[in-house]
Amino acid sequence: MVQILGSTSVFAQEIIDAYDFDGDHLHRFALQNRDGTALAIAHPFEDEVQWHTDEFQVGYLPLAEGQSMAFVYDYGANWEFDVKLEKVDPPSDAITQATVVESHGQPPPEYGDLDEDLDEDPDDDW
Repeated sequence: MVQILGSTSVFAQEIIDAYDFDGDHLHRFALQNRDGTALAIAHPFEDEVQWHTDEFQVGYLPLAEGQSMAFVYDYGANWEFDVKLEKVDPPSDAITQATVVESHGQPPPEYGDLDEDLDEDPDDDW
């Protein structure tokens, strides 16, 4: 669970950091507007999206408590996370930065088991 304020760019980075990923891939949030239309908020390097993560504040996400959105990281590996809004607290001066307030277990490796890949003989594929 992440306690967040600021831009969706900061939020995306908190998710990436929580999983100890490198953060060197594109990403996007995918959700529905209140009118039911699709909304994509993507990495600033992406073209042809409605919003970029550095332009969209978390407080303006069209989510009610209990609703979810998808966070997709690394389009080749297609890491997809279900991000659920648990609650909205009133603004507080005590919260000055994004904080991971709860986690469970160990994150999976971003690139699989690299030790296993290094042990493989490349000639075995022939």
